[in-house]
Amino acid sequence: MSRIAGSLAQAENPLIITGYSGRNHLNPSELVKLVDTIPGLRVFDTMGSDMCFPFSHPGSVGFRFSSDICTTEADVILVLDCDVPWIPARNPPRKDARIFHVDVDPLNSMIQNSFFPAHGRWRADNHTALTQINTYLKDTPYFQTRLESPEYIKRRQRVKEKHSARLNAIKALAQSTPNQTLNIH
Repeated sequence: MSRIAGSLAQAENPLIITGYSGRNHLNPSELVKLVDTIPGLRVFDTMGSDMCFPFSHPGSVGFRFSSDICTTEADVILVLDCDVPWIPARNPPRKDARIFHVDVDPLNSMIQNSFFPAHGRWRADNHTALTQINTYLKDTPYFQTRLESPEYIKRRQRVKEKHSARLNAIKALAQSTPNQTLNIH
């Protein structure tokens, strides 16, 4: 897990994509801990099952079925327990993106045509993997110092601003004008 931790911590635009990790209700808090540790790290939830990451957290990219532009921007992607992290024709990852996959069945042996490239695959329980990644970052002095540098503080602020802008855009969609009629077609 040190390889994953180091890659996420040193990436410019790291991303976690998850779909089913919320099945274990201990995972969201470990994900929050990881995102709070690595400024700039964001989480995209593909809505596979239970809540995997809180929508209200600044690191949340939101919930969508496998399709979001965030996958095209990330330089390091950690896929956690997700069958379809992106749709290759709509939002493929960057060609230079480093992709890591942690899952109880990383080869999706029950799904014939489910495959995406990865620089590493681990057959592991997500909670164990997240706990190991968090422990490694916490116990490694290099990362303790680096992740608190001004560069990372600025990244944390940018993520908060993007999250706030996204929430405001969603809120604006719910506002109607005084003479607006309800169109149910």
